[in-house]
Amino acid sequence: MDEVRERILLVFSTFATNINKLSDGDTALRNRLTRQINNDSAITIDSISVILNAFPEVSAEWLIRGKGEMLLSENLPKFHGEETDTELDVHAELARKTAELEELKLQVLRLDAQKDYLQERNDDLVVSNRMLQDELNKYQ
Repeated sequence: MDEVRERILLVFSTFATNINKLSDGDTALRNRLTRQINNDSAITIDSISVILNAFPEVSAEWLIRGKGEMLLSENLPKFHGEETDTELDVHAELARKTAELEELKLQVLRLDAQKDYLQERNDDLVVSNRMLQDELNKYQ
């Protein structure tokens, strides 16, 4: 389910939205989505349905199972008139690159959080080391 949560966050990032915008004033929905996204409870099919209804261009197969592309090619923005296969390929490649970029952004956020945690642990260890050194110096 963590992968589904990450894909939901990727959808939010791609479409520049968040739980508050998605819930549109529905407090119960906002609270439910917040609990589910923050890993406090399981993501329900109702919540997935809300997301897919809000973003019809998102592939259900991708959101639920991680298979295929995030965006459905038939829902990609169109140029003028009928699109050629080349134009569709460009849209699909753009969607893939956008999804890759958003995944990289999530990785950077996770790495930043890990870096902060490790820095805090390092600071704690430095303080502990100083205290132990002071204690050792008392006995010498």
